[in-house]
Amino acid sequence: MSKANTGVQITHGMEWLLEEEGFSDVCGKCDSDFPMYESKKKQFGNPSYTLSQELRKKISDSLRGRKSSEETRAKISAASRLHVHTDEAKAKISAANRGKVVSAEARAKISAANQARKAAGYVPATLTAEQREKIGAAHRGKDMSDETRAKLRAHNVGKKKSPQAIAKQKATWKAKRIAKQQQLLSLI
Repeated sequence: MSKANTGVQITHGMEWLLEEEGFSDVCGKCDSDFPMYESKKKQFGNPSYTLSQELRKKISDSLRGRKSSEETRAKISAASRLHVHTDEAKAKISAANRGKVVSAEARAKISAANQARKAAGYVPATLTAEQREKIGAAHRGKDMSDETRAKLRAHNVGKKKSPQAIAKQKATWKAKRIAKQQQLLSLI
């Protein structure tokens, strides 16, 4: 079998694919534009054809160690940043994850990974004052249920606040109190 009658472009290290038994059957049933992937019904070939473990291993070995160019990586990165889940997809993801409990072992692994990232110099993005204000405005005026308030209260009981946090909290309360007084005075 030759490259010409299959329409498949063979890359370096994959010449053995032409000699594989069953390959001609797969390519014979595929369209000419995308010979090995018949409308992505299966990763390889015809949906009724399954690759043997031996063939899968050969493909895996031939692709192992291949590095993408910086240009390719940049294109993949740009494309993934443009991807936005629809509201329906978000709802499905939310429903699938609702009620799942992360095991203590998994939480320990996540924690270790995050600590390693911090040690390596990773700095998470910090919010600008404008971003903080926008988030605050979105939450301002929301009423929490009694149940939510009780949960927050139970979560925060016994937690010590730093002197800076206490001072900041007092300043916020004072500013809110003054703003409310001014609002009431403007109504009179």
